Amino acid sequence: MQKNPVDALRAYAETYKSFAEEYAPVYELINMIRQSKNEELINLSNENIRLLRRSLENFNLESEEILHKSRMFRSELHGFITLSQLGYFQKDEATKEESFEYMVEQFLIPLESK
Repeated sequence: MQKNPVDALRAYAETYKSFAEEYAPVYELINMIRQSKNEELINLSNENIRLLRRSLENFNLESEEILHKSRMFRSELHGFITLSQLGYFQKDEATKEESFEYMVEQFLIPLESK
């Protein structure tokens, strides 16, 4: 069953976060791949970026906008995960999950109108 582009990005975000939470040490290592200068590992890590960019292509964005949106979304996800791993998002005003969903939705709202 094929997802619509917005649902695909939601699933990407949730999968990304779930992986980082379940495999925190592996997630940390994956983020070091570029520094390894290992071309094979870098090519494999680029698959994640290509997957996200292909999803963004469904919104009829210019290639430059796809690049920026891809970087923005990955940065939002990574920043959230990093802060969460450092112990932030503990206040009772909103759960960590509520904040994550809010962040993802704020990214998606402008795309839904395209």
